[in-house]
Amino acid sequence: MNVDKLIQEYFSNDVQPPIIEVFDDDNIVNVCHSIIDTLKNAPEIEICVLEAFNYCFYEILDNVLVHSEKTFGTTITRYVPQKSLIQVLVADDGIGVHKSLTKNLLYNNLSEEDALNKCIEDKVTDGKGMGFGLYSTMRLVETGGRCLKIHSGNHILTTDGVKTVVQECNFWQGTVIYLELKSDKEYDSDKVIGADCQSEFEDYFLSETLENLW
Repeated sequence: MNVDKLIQEYFSNDVQPPIIEVFDDDNIVNVCHSIIDTLKNAPEIEICVLEAFNYCFYEILDNVLVHSEKTFGTTITRYVPQKSLIQVLVADDGIGVHKSLTKNLLYNNLSEEDALNKCIEDKVTDGKGMGFGLYSTMRLVETGGRCLKIHSGNHILTTDGVKTVVQECNFWQGTVIYLELKSDKEYDSDKVIGADCQSEFEDYFLSETLENLW
């Protein structure tokens, strides 16, 4: 996987270096929590953003291990406080969205372009998962995000939560998910995602903080 190319394309416009992590079945939870912990130390970031992002981020990482037919993936993250911006990228060099989704007989006639449009809908899956990860991420972008990009094969989906466009582009073997979030946006994370994000976040991150104080 050409990580330098990904950094140049998505992270080249600021001086702060991004955080690069490789994850697999053994360390997926630790990688997710490590990045959330780093963001949690920035007081400017609204807690509700981290509550919803924590849920979606884990789902995106898990999608790689469940659907890509690869045993590992790469995540690149950066917080730019001057712009109140969180940047997140998750990439793999697996089979891609189209080949994965068309394993489900319901979607086996979809084109690559149609597959990208379909994968952000609720309960759309290749049969191995619940089909909620990218849908919940889309809901997050609609409420507190700036953009979501999904690049797989010869197409890339770009959305700001209002307008969604799929275009032809240079080939990527596998899938790249790129997300930009507004770190200063306030909202009800549970209502946005439709899951108990707040309790999940508090159980791990806030209880751990209280334990460390003692």
